[in-house]
Amino acid sequence: MDAAAHLPGVSARLDAAGVLARRDRVINGLDDASQVRWALDTGIDVVRGHGRPAGERTVVVTRPDGSARTLAAGHAVVVDTGSCPAVPDVPGLRAALPWTSRDVTTMSEAPRRAGSLSWAVAWSPARLPPGCTGWVPR
Repeated sequence: MDAAAHLPGVSARLDAAGVLARRDRVINGLDDASQVRWALDTGIDVVRGHGRPAGERTVVVTRPDGSARTLAAGHAVVVDTGSCPAVPDVPGLRAALPWTSRDVTTMSEAPRRAGSLSWAVAWSPARLPPGCTGWVPR
């Protein structure tokens, strides 16, 4: 944005509140009810829980209430891993209350400074905004 602002005829100003409001509309407040409705209306069975392979084209899903359901596919099994982030078991890391991908994508205001512990930083360190630091795990 800084580089664009120096070009003749170009102005660059980020409206953080506007960007975050658009994000909230796109992710529908993390409510996937409309997508579930679409899937069910299309004939797709939505089953939530933790799945594990149980044979060829067969998966056992343990639901949040502890019950299990065995699913058999006629052709193939689609594994949708979802988007629940995990914090690795690194001494002190959980106590530091790090932001996960969910925290970053649902933040209510942009931080002035941030750091990133990510392999993605190794691929594109130049993309980090001013005030941000990247660390690459070894």
